[in-house]
Amino acid sequence: MHHCSYASTCRPAFSRRSSGRERLEAGRFSEDLDFSLGGPAASVETVRPEFVRIVTKVRKTFEAEAYDVDVRQRTDSVAQSAFLGFPGLLYDLGLSPHRAQKLSVKIELDTNSPSHAATETSLVRRHVLLNLLHYDKPSLLAMKLHALIHRSHVKGRDVYDLIWYLSDPAWPQPNLLLLRASLAQTGMHLSSEQAADWRKLIAE
Repeated sequence: MHHCSYASTCRPAFSRRSSGRERLEAGRFSEDLDFSLGGPAASVETVRPEFVRIVTKVRKTFEAEAYDVDVRQRTDSVAQSAFLGFPGLLYDLGLSPHRAQKLSVKIELDTNSPSHAATETSLVRRHVLLNLLHYDKPSLLAMKLHALIHRSHVKGRDVYDLIWYLSDPAWPQPNLLLLRASLAQTGMHLSSEQAADWRKLIAE
């Protein structure tokens, strides 16, 4: 999804597992495109019209390029989301023997993101030229740790991503302020010392 600007004061950033440049280089397809508004929480009523407009524009762009696409939207919650389905595309590409099978992509916009996330902009030259605003590396790792700690069950994609992050010796330490803020949003309040011992938290 091309870098988009919600308004002059609102710039959605790639966040979590779909993280801009890092996700494009990680070797794992992610069907979720997660965005974060950042800044103060925005009301659903404020965000909904712009989110619907952007999703409609995305759909029309694909249709103009002769893609068959269907869209389902959920815009009544803090997390605005849309599912884009491409029926027949996997079959046409020789990736599925079933003509009716869909390639599905979920776009989600968090309108009440935890505080303390840091962002940066990267120029990506893979497939298309993209200028992407996304969470920086410490913030990406913090959000991945939040997913692992908060989920009631372990997802393979989270383990894959964590190994990918930690196998890079140059990857910085997680943004602990963001980790604490995101966990507090989901009911887990940690001290600075507890958050600093994040390896113990994910091992439990």
